[in-house]
Amino acid sequence: MRAGTLRHPIIVETSVEAQTDTGEITTTWQPYQTLMAAIETTGGREFEAVKQTHSELTHIIKTRYWSGITSKMRINHAGRILEIIAPPINEREKNVSLKILCKEID
Repeated sequence: MRAGTLRHPIIVETSVEAQTDTGEITTTWQPYQTLMAAIETTGGREFEAVKQTHSELTHIIKTRYWSGITSKMRINHAGRILEIIAPPINEREKNVSLKILCKEID
């Protein structure tokens, strides 16, 4: 993976449940890891093939491998929230790069 393609800073966030003073359970998002990534919007043949199984797919994020990232997390890119819609793909099982399939949420 060429470092020059990783030009977008992203924050991988994890959800944390906490109880308020009134006993109500609330979910908040906290930073898990900050990474540099390549972000591509869906389009082209490669994306259309993936989109057949993930119809809500809007973005594909490629970054260096980082263990512990799961589909229960989300990506914050400059205030835009991208929900991870499938377990991240450890490309070629080499622990070098991750491909993360996302959908942008409002």
